[in-house]
Parts: sequence; C-alpha cells; structure tokens
Amino acid sequence: MTIYLDVERGFSFWPIMIIPKKHRGTVLETPQIAHESDHYNRQGWLVLWWIFRYFTSKKFRMQEETRAYKAQIAEYAKILPGRADEYRVLKANSMATLYRGMCTFDEALAALKE
Repeated sequence: MTIYLDVERGFSFWPIMIIPKKHRGTVLETPQIAHESDHYNRQGWLVLWWIFRYFTSKKFRMQEETRAYKAQIAEYAKILPGRADEYRVLKANSMATLYRGMCTFDEALAALKE
C-alpha cells in the first residue's frame, strides 16, 4: 500500500510505503517509488528483522541503500536519460550526508557506479 504524506523523505515499513506528497505528479515520483519498493520488497514478512539490521549494521544499511538508490537512479534514467549521471552524484551525496557515518561521498559514488 502506497501512501503520500507531507514528509521530507520516503520510507517503507512493510506493508506500507510512504512517499513524500511533494513528489506526487513530478519527475521524482516514479524514482522515489522504485527506491521504496526495493526496501518494501526486501522487508516482506521479515520487516522487524530488516529494520533491526538496518539500524544496527552500517554494512547492511549500506547494502540496502545502495540497492535502493540504484533502482531509483535506473528509474530516473528512463525519464531523463541524459541526466542520470548528475542524478547519481546527487544520490551519492544523499547517502554520504543523510546516513551519518555510513560512508563517504566517494564510497557512495563508487558503490552506485558498480
């Protein structure tokens, strides 16, 4: 179930996926859904285990965010293919700043290019 709310960032807690209302109907909606769908599908019935691992293991969180951001970037590239590299840089910056201590910008960018 997808719900649009006045939140800054999307998140998933299976069986609910929250998407920022500000993205609805914009070029960012489908990529954001792709990102949260990746988390949503990985959580499944093991959502509590997934959440626990996400908040207690930097390595697990990095793996999960890398997967989700790659899905987001791929979806964005379908909409604006000429701007996918620029979007990848923005998402690497997000990984380096939003998840304090998880990775550096260079590590995030390298992971998203793999």
